Amino acid sequence: MSWPLDSFLIGLLPKRRNTCLLCVDKQQRTDNLKEATGGWTAAAIELVYDDILRYNKAGFDFTADTVDFDNFRAGVLWWADNVAGMESDWRQDILNTAKIGNTAYGYTQITKATLPTMAKYWTQSVIRYNREGTYASYGERKWHPRTPISARLGILKTPDWVEELKDKSKDHIELIDALTYDQVIALTIVHAKAKSNDEDWVALQSGNETSCKTLYDYGHHTAPDAETIKRSKEFFICQKTKKPTSSWFSVFD
Repeated sequence: MSWPLDSFLIGLLPKRRNTCLLCVDKQQRTDNLKEATGGWTAAAIELVYDDILRYNKAGFDFTADTVDFDNFRAGVLWWADNVAGMESDWRQDILNTAKIGNTAYGYTQITKATLPTMAKYWTQSVIRYNREGTYASYGERKWHPRTPISARLGILKTPDWVEELKDKSKDHIELIDALTYDQVIALTIVHAKAKSNDEDWVALQSGNETSCKTLYDYGHHTAPDAETIKRSKEFFICQKTKKPTSSWFSVFD
């Protein structure tokens, strides 16, 4: 059993909620990005959400009542989309040549060493989702997954396209070129979750600007320099207005 394909996207789009409007549209995005997120990104968000609620970190009350799924999904989509903006101006074929030996490539600047790690983290998330092995006693699922396949069958496996990324002998640029924007964003979300704090992810549901930047700095980038931090301030901007202006909404408009 694998995660759903893009055909399952209809009905999964986040609701427009005027209390959580998160980012200003950018012309670069309109000009450069010709793809949209879809079923794989939806699956990644559910993996992260499920992990947070079932782990329910000590000292916090992370439940379906306190972490609204629609607002959470909206926040994660906005965050991940802006990571692509930060890293590549939403361009697929960008190779970082600023430093000798840098292998960062693609929408979210994935390095050769990071790509198989992303795949490993996806598998680990699936294991926790299924409560397998050492996670047999993982918390009971007290929410209802929205993704049709996972909601109906419950048992997941790592998708074949993710398994292929674990082969370190293959050229990472060729592997990334074969991925869709949807798949890259999905990998980016699961990877960042493995290296960051649950409370920062939960804060995305209310557009917490500090958490958004923290997730980028330490969940995705890991070692931002002064120039990167300055640039992040131009992307991770939270706005509370009456009119939806979130950049990722334009994907569906």
